Amino acid sequence: MKPTILKGLAFAALGCVLMATASQAQPLQKQQPLSSEELTRRSIQRGAVEAVVWGMPAVNFERMLEAVIANGGAANQMLYWSRPVNWKDQALTPNPNTIYFNPFFDTTKGVIERIGDFSPANDHCQC
Repeated sequence: MKPTILKGLAFAALGCVLMATASQAQPLQKQQPLSSEELTRRSIQRGAVEAVVWGMPAVNFERMLEAVIANGGAANQMLYWSRPVNWKDQALTPNPNTIYFNPFFDTTKGVIERIGDFSPANDHCQC
């Protein structure tokens, strides 16, 4: 890395540290009590954020399962993508640097007792 870039990064880091220190040094102000309308608005907003945080992985997993089934797969099988994803991937949050390995277990009939054979003689799974 060039010395000028390193110097710029050092000044940026120093600025961040100084701003963080200055923001903590300010005296705390007494907050006014919130109105019931404001509390309701914040509660609705928090619920919407939680719905996205918890719902997005569930929807993404369901879409992957539908794609596996559409391509001849079934429940209780595993999906292995041999290459990183590209622009054709329809996942909600694709990571182009990841090789995906997804199990699709069907737990509607109860707990899955045994998935693979992890014997002490072998250091790998005999699935």
